[in-house]
Amino acid sequence: MEQNNKQNKKIMLTIIGVAILVIGLVGVTYAFFNYTRTGSANVIKTGKISFNSEQGTAINLTNMFPIDVTSGIPNDNTKVGTVTLNVTGDTTYDEGIEYLVSAVNVQNTVGSGQNAKTLPISIDVSVTNNTTNDPATTLGTADSDYFDNRGGNSSIYKVLANDTISTNGELLVGYITKGATGVDANIVIKAYLDASKILISDTYNNGETPTDNLGTPASLGEGKTVFTTQEWNSLQANGVSFQVRVEANEGVWVEEPVVSGTIASCPGCKYMYPFPTYNYGDNGTLLVDLVPASYFQDGDWELYYDDYNDVVQEFNDNAFIGFTESNGRIDKVYACGLNNGTPYCIEGSNNGNLFASNKTLLQTAWNNTCTGWDSEDTDFSIGIVCGENNYSNGDVEFSAAYDGSVSVGTCWVDGNEFSCR
Repeated sequence: MEQNNKQNKKIMLTIIGVAILVIGLVGVTYAFFNYTRTGSANVIKTGKISFNSEQGTAINLTNMFPIDVTSGIPNDNTKVGTVTLNVTGDTTYDEGIEYLVSAVNVQNTVGSGQNAKTLPISIDVSVTNNTTNDPATTLGTADSDYFDNRGGNSSIYKVLANDTISTNGELLVGYITKGATGVDANIVIKAYLDASKILISDTYNNGETPTDNLGTPASLGEGKTVFTTQEWNSLQANGVSFQVRVEANEGVWVEEPVVSGTIASCPGCKYMYPFPTYNYGDNGTLLVDLVPASYFQDGDWELYYDDYNDVVQEFNDNAFIGFTESNGRIDKVYACGLNNGTPYCIEGSNNGNLFASNKTLLQTAWNNTCTGWDSEDTDFSIGIVCGENNYSNGDVEFSAAYDGSVSVGTCWVDGNEFSCR
C-alpha cells in the first residue's frame, strides 16, 4: 500500500508539473510581441534532359523478292526499304544520357505450328550527318569499344545490328555526354531480302538427293530457308513487318550484348581443339595452315570455328582453345572450358603480366572458392586452381600459373605453344 501511495504521488506531481508549465507558457506569451523572420530562398534546380527521335516514312515493300547483295546493297527503293530516324539530344546531367535503338514486334513467320518458317529479313544500319543544319551535326564518334569507353567526355555510338532482324534485336546504342553541344544526326535503317539466305522451290526434297530431273539440287538449299511458291505467295497477302523502338535514360544502363556462340572473356576469338602443338605471337602459326570448319571433314584437328558450341559438340570435350589472329598469324591464345555450362577463357602468355587478371576472373567465376597451389618448380611457385576434383556436368579444371601458363582440362598454353593433348 505504501508503495502504491508513493507511485500515486509521483504521478500527481507529474500532472501538476505539466499543468503549471502550460499555464506558465500562456502567461509568458502574453508579454511577447509578434516576431517573424524568413531565411534566404532554398532553390532546387533539375538537370536538363533533352532527347527526341523522329522517324521518316515507314518501310513499305509491296513486291519484295530476294536480291543479290554480293556487290553491295543496291540503291533501289523497289527492292530495298529505307527508314531514317533523326535523333537529337543534350543534357546537363554529369552522367549523360544513354539511348538504345531496337527492333520490336517483328512479324516474319510463314505458316504455323511445326510447319512454321521464319523469313530472314536482312538489315543494314548506318549513321549520317544531319546536313539540314549548317554546319552539319553528328551523332558523335563511332566507337568499336563503345562499352569500355561510354560515360566519358565524348558522345559516342556503336552499330549493333546483325545480318538479320529479330524481335528485341538491338540495332544501335549511343551515349550523349554532358554539354550544350549534344547530338543531332540520322540513323539510316535498310531492310531487304538476301538471295543467299532464301530459296523458293517446289522441287526441293528437304535436302535429299532429287529422285528425278525436276528436283532442285540439295546444294542450292544449304544454309538457306526454303519456301514453296504457295508459302511465298502467302506473304503477298500477309506481308512482313517490324517496328523501331528508341529508349533513353540518364546515365549508363544498356547491358553489353553477348553474341551467341562467343565468350566475353575471349573477345574476337575463334575456337578449336588442336591435337598438334601450335605457336602463337610474333612467330605464331599461319592461319592458312589451319582450315575453317566449313571447308573440312568432321574430326580433323585443324578445324576452327566461330561458335565455341561447335567445338564442344564436334570433339565431345568441354575444354578447348580460343585464339585471335593478326596479319594472318595466331596472335593471342586462351585456354577455355565450361563451368556448370557457362564458358570462360583465360589468356596465356610467356610472362606473368596476365596472372592477376586471370586470377580475378577465375575467383569471380567460382565465387572465391579457387585455391592456391605450389610446385617444386620455382617457375610455378604461385598459381591458382579452380574446380579441382569437381567434374559434375562435364565441368573441367581451370588453372593459371604465375609465369603466364594456363590450362583447362587437357588444353594448355605454355610459353609460346598451345595444344589439347
